[in-house]
Amino acid sequence: MYSIWAELASPIKTDFRNAFLKYSEKVYEKEGVKLTSYVPSEMGGNMTKKDYLVNMSCEQLPECYVTGSFGECSNKIFYKRFLETGIYDAPEIFGYFPELMVVDCKRLGKRPVPCKYEDLCSDTYKGEICLIGSSAVPDPTAAVLIYRSVGKAGIKSFVNNINSFAAPVDTIRHIGKTSNRFGSVFIMPSLFAQVCAEKENVAVIIPEKGAAAEPLIFMCKRNSAVKKYIRNFLFSYEVKRIFEEKTFSAVEYENVKIDELCKQSITEELDEIFNLMK
Repeated sequence: MYSIWAELASPIKTDFRNAFLKYSEKVYEKEGVKLTSYVPSEMGGNMTKKDYLVNMSCEQLPECYVTGSFGECSNKIFYKRFLETGIYDAPEIFGYFPELMVVDCKRLGKRPVPCKYEDLCSDTYKGEICLIGSSAVPDPTAAVLIYRSVGKAGIKSFVNNINSFAAPVDTIRHIGKTSNRFGSVFIMPSLFAQVCAEKENVAVIIPEKGAAAEPLIFMCKRNSAVKKYIRNFLFSYEVKRIFEEKTFSAVEYENVKIDELCKQSITEELDEIFNLMK
């Protein structure tokens, strides 16, 4: 049984793993407590069956689980097996992956620049929104926020306005240029938004109500003896530094707050949202 099982984005896997190894060595030297970790090489739909906790027995489950709140823990089966029964305590948020709006002002033309995510439900932006991912596995961050803010009618309008899905690295070179066929409004992580801020005909919008964000969470088995050690590690300066160096930001930016509606760690609406987005 692992002390911590962490499903993380590729850019931070190695640094996180190495930092935990150093931390666990210090804990062992000081207190004689042995901590072990496992960071799956793949995330989400690419994982093998053995890497899905929902398929494990209670005895196999790691003491602590770290992931994004749109991951396996939002699965209804996971919720019923491990959270509703109290095997894992309620998830605790330890950071966020914020996303901002990048606007191609050249393509947008005379239409108003959106100030908040709810604006994107307007017909003004029909065929103008580009999200990360694909139609099969879309990024739900903004959709979850809109659903919580304006309900089912709003999310349907938002989905109808989506023009395309693509990775930020595939869109950045086209934003602000005549070659842009993706849309006028791109929702992407701050790392890529910062790159776009240096381009002509582009505006990076920090939504007035706060950024959409996926919470980073951890949960631990009830009465676990290692919880304090894992929690201390996750909230340490070293972990904060790892996230910030990779510009994913495990904390709120000095000038970017997180929308309060994003600060819920389990997303029960995902099934409905994904069905609409597909």
